[in-house]
Amino acid sequence: MGFLMMVVTAIGGILGAVALGLLKDEATAWLPSLNNKILAMAVRMVPAEDRERYNEEWASHVAEYPGKLSQLVQSVRFLRAGSEMQQLSSKHIARMMNIFISLAAVGMISGMLVERYRYLNFWAHHFLGFIDFAANVQITCMMVWFIWRKPQILKHLRGELPDRSDP
Repeated sequence: MGFLMMVVTAIGGILGAVALGLLKDEATAWLPSLNNKILAMAVRMVPAEDRERYNEEWASHVAEYPGKLSQLVQSVRFLRAGSEMQQLSSKHIARMMNIFISLAAVGMISGMLVERYRYLNFWAHHFLGFIDFAANVQITCMMVWFIWRKPQILKHLRGELPDRSDP
């Protein structure tokens, strides 16, 4: 019995190593495409008159790094920089605040439904629990967004932001 376990463990280890190698190669092959998509998202956040310049600068900066993972890290840094340069319109912030209020209502209602109908069958109870969980995750994401965009939201509440049509 011990010999059989040793053989199964050895075969499992070999298969696991081969599978991990294949997964690593696949992930490595997709990284350049992912870098390009992240950079494109970052450039779309920059004001229109500066997009071409930042696209060239950021692409050349990312290309200077030798490793694919370090290029991915730089692309994510530029995504953060692009989002900081993005100027949100008053309409966009108002829309996001309305979505947040709606999600908060869904979260409260789903929480009450889970408690009220906890004696339902297994699937109905778990479905309500999943809705409650999903609403709370969305509320958390919105809170992070509001904290990140606090200066622009305060300007919106004071009426200092222009009403641009492009968000």
